[in-house]
Amino acid sequence: MTITVLVCLLSGLYLSLTFTIFTGIGGCVGARNYKFFINFCFATSIFTAFLFATVLPFIVKALKSSTGLVGFDPRLIVLLVLAGIFFLFTTLLCVNHVNIITHGQTTVESMNIRGMKDRDDYTLSRGYGWWEVR
Repeated sequence: MTITVLVCLLSGLYLSLTFTIFTGIGGCVGARNYKFFINFCFATSIFTAFLFATVLPFIVKALKSSTGLVGFDPRLIVLLVLAGIFFLFTTLLCVNHVNIITHGQTTVESMNIRGMKDRDDYTLSRGYGWWEVR
């Protein structure tokens, strides 16, 4: 399925963005589709940063005007907040998975190793308090 989004940059200037949605999305990220997942996270990060950067000037301009927010569309503020939240989420997700790739692990292996480290930290902290370490 292909979705085309028409974004108004400035008055009279439009940008057409086309996204292709794969039906395989929703499953586990494995060896066969890891590249597509990283590409999706990276492209979503760029898109949400673009949305944030294009909506922010309109809100700043409205705040600086003499009328304030009278007649201002509140959906732009909601769009700005959601774009910021999704930008943070997808960027951190992309960075985390690139880190996992550089360590040569899968997501499941990373979760298992983290759980093992947490159990070891808990066990060692019960046996040896911080005051006993010299």
